[in-house]
Amino acid sequence: FPSHDSEVVAAGATPATSGGIGAGAWVDRTDVTLRSELISSVLRERSGNLALRDFASIKDYGVNGDGVTDVSSIFALAFSENDVVYAPTPEKSYLITSIAVPAGKSLITDGLSTIFKQSSAVGVGVRMINIGGSNVYLGSCTCIGNIATGTDEQNHAIYIHSDATTGNIYNVTVGDVHGKDLRGDVVYIGNSTGYMTYNVTVGDVVYDNILRNGVSVIGVDGLTINSITGNYIGLHAIDLEPNVGSGTVKNVTVGRVKGRSIGINSPTASDYIDNVKIGICDLSTNHASRCIPDYTVANIKDAVQIRNVKYARIDILKIDSYEKFAINYVYNPGELKDIVTGK
Repeated sequence: FPSHDSEVVAAGATPATSGGIGAGAWVDRTDVTLRSELISSVLRERSGNLALRDFASIKDYGVNGDGVTDVSSIFALAFSENDVVYAPTPEKSYLITSIAVPAGKSLITDGLSTIFKQSSAVGVGVRMINIGGSNVYLGSCTCIGNIATGTDEQNHAIYIHSDATTGNIYNVTVGDVHGKDLRGDVVYIGNSTGYMTYNVTVGDVVYDNILRNGVSVIGVDGLTINSITGNYIGLHAIDLEPNVGSGTVKNVTVGRVKGRSIGINSPTASDYIDNVKIGICDLSTNHASRCIPDYTVANIKDAVQIRNVKYARIDILKIDSYEKFAINYVYNPGELKDIVTGK
């Protein structure tokens, strides 16, 4: 009701029986209207109360998500014309080769029921959803790949990577992500030499038959993940592993990890890992089977791998049923001596 005065409504009353709907009376608030207003409110708060310029649903462009028509180019068009693009629950899925959420823009969803499916026979290194710069918001979603028919291992679901094109990336928020049948990682966060990715927040990550890792982190300064869980995986639930010369991984907080294994290891002392905090880490070969088809490049036999770490803390670590080591500390002359605490 638009009036600023208090309005007393009898039990069981409806807008039609208590003043009507229209100017000076009750105002219709459909789910779409409420969602749009909530989105506007949240985005204004996140952007320092700047005015929201443009908002559109992908359905405004004739996209219903039939799972057959590749709509990558239509998402690109929508982002070229709007600050915020809304991808509601599709009829089946949004078939894409690859889409990008540009700097300063947002992709709003209906949660995990917003499903993206990658087209078959995509090229090497083609990622599903690319974060194109700083100040990006990506809502919760489900991403389905082509693990059975693809040939690459870099077809990640969510790709956040700072380089000469994006510059340093700051302030990225990603909701919950469910990755299924991916030839890569559910979430990949990294950087090229000379650049860095800062302040990334991710919700709950669920992996389901993933060729590589639930989450891969090559370079970041400031990362918070609520949880990582799942089944059928080729490598780690989370892998913190800088490349040679890529820089550091530091200030990482993960609330909970449940899976086969984790990696906190860097190949050099200069590309070190520092200030990693994991609340609960529950690791067992019984928690997650090997992916199908199997990732034959690596066969992880340790629960935790640690190398060139300045400081890491795991508050509660539970390890069960491993062929080799519960915790495998790797040290070579000239490398860092790891400091890991917890219980």
